[in-house]
Amino acid sequence: MVAHLNNFAQRHCEVIGEDGVRQVIRLGFENSERYGFTMQGPMRFFIELMFMFGSYFDTDAQHPWAAEALNDPILTGELFRADSLHERMTDYLNNIAGPDNIYTKKALHETRRMASETLTSTGIDLYGELMPRVERVYPEKCAWLGKDRLSAVLEGGLSIAQTESVTSASGLRLFAVLAFALGHRFISDPLYPWIAATMNHSSIEDPNVRAEKLQAKTLLYLDRVLTYLEKN
Repeated sequence: MVAHLNNFAQRHCEVIGEDGVRQVIRLGFENSERYGFTMQGPMRFFIELMFMFGSYFDTDAQHPWAAEALNDPILTGELFRADSLHERMTDYLNNIAGPDNIYTKKALHETRRMASETLTSTGIDLYGELMPRVERVYPEKCAWLGKDRLSAVLEGGLSIAQTESVTSASGLRLFAVLAFALGHRFISDPLYPWIAATMNHSSIEDPNVRAEKLQAKTLLYLDRVLTYLEKN
């Protein structure tokens, strides 16, 4: 599985290292078994989806297609469940990624621009400022999600910020964007160890300063992703 993932997501595996890859694999085995996956093919596909959509994609509000396939009571066999999961994933990507991932690449550029902004306000207006901005950043995905589900995703990110005692406007918006871009449990996702390491940095006491450091690392991460995509 380690060898396969190094081919499937080479750059990501290089970033988190073999220990990180093995951690994701163990989590993938554990989570996929909850849905009755025991065979190599279905379990491998489940872990591939983790790399694509976040380690906890199966419980993320922005990926209802995954939960629908994995929890369908009619699909009693794991191969049928895996096939349904693949079909729904393909339909999802056809709607939000575009030919040659053109929508996704454009959204990453816009996300990078949005994440680089420093806000001077003291709060976040979810419906008046944040949602309309995210809809401009990635209109295809937002249209597919719908306003209620998009609101739930962004509110989830804001809730994580509150748990981390982040109160700055820039920090709040960053956490909402990270939930939208990386998944609803990005703060503890082994695919992104730099997030937890930054927010748990013992030498930085102020949560808002930690959020500033996280913003800088997020920009570096997005730059690397965009550079990789442009080369491939």
